Amino acid sequence: MSWTVVFLLVGFWVLGLVNGYSCGGLIHILLIYAGLMVIARLIEKCGANRETSINLNHEGKDDETISRFVD
Repeated sequence: MSWTVVFLLVGFWVLGLVNGYSCGGLIHILLIYAGLMVIARLIEKCGANRETSINLNHEGKDDETISRFVD
């Protein structure tokens, strides 16, 4: 869903540049907002991968098995 919004914002930005009417430069806010959304999406994806890898490391191990390695 957020990738769709990013593509729409970039598309509207390109249309604003081609049209020649950029509202005094305000059209560039669309490009900045699209870039921020991409960065937020990448950070969100990176955090989700980290949580998944942590959960997979401890999946299926009982307390006795873990305590053997800790002691």
